[in-house]
Amino acid sequence: MVGNKAQFSALRSLAAVPISEDDLDTLLDASLSMTALKRSQELADKLGQLLASSLDPKRFPWIAADRTPTPEELDSAQLATALITAVSAVQAGRRGEESKALEGKVAEILNAAGYTQVPKLLTGIKRISHFPETGTYMRQTALGGHNADYVVRLFDGRLLALECKASNSAVNGFKRLNKEVVVDAGDWHREFGHSSVVAAAAIRGVFKAENVAAAQVQNVYVFWWHKMEALAEFLAAAR
Repeated sequence: MVGNKAQFSALRSLAAVPISEDDLDTLLDASLSMTALKRSQELADKLGQLLASSLDPKRFPWIAADRTPTPEELDSAQLATALITAVSAVQAGRRGEESKALEGKVAEILNAAGYTQVPKLLTGIKRISHFPETGTYMRQTALGGHNADYVVRLFDGRLLALECKASNSAVNGFKRLNKEVVVDAGDWHREFGHSSVVAAAAIRGVFKAENVAAAQVQNVYVFWWHKMEALAEFLAAAR
């Protein structure tokens, strides 16, 4: 089931609160895959225990009662699980579409500002000497120990490391911005220096104001989808 995308999605929807793939990896402290499960009985047991402990008692009352479900209970559980799985898929698809639109807008602004896209380094950027030439940018590039959606060599010599994040809930927004971008930014600043790297996030969707402010306090510049002209202004000032 884990090796089948549709079945794996349904499996994660059995929980009272559906579990994302990322959250499942975090809870199991391992990267979950069909191959990983075949290699590790311990991982398979942990997955079974996690699913059993998080099973929705409202949808599956016969499990705790250790009895056979009634036809009505089974129909109700199947319908509810199908609905939850479908909603999760739609939300994930929507985030993906919004993220792609955000990335496209960033590229449009960079090109208009006179920047040129160049191929990314297959080995990634590990030292300052690996930074792209001034006035150029790379997409989906490994920078230090993390990937960045955009790595831009500003005309003033600094490197703009920018990630694009879309969210449809405050919880998801916190994860995308404060748990991912802020952590990446901290590592980039430690590896390459605050004076060399400008860490930033282009965001779209639902983000709590206090979480955005917390990211800014930790040296992450934030550009909103509805106000992307701010990125153009930043690029104009970084000459």
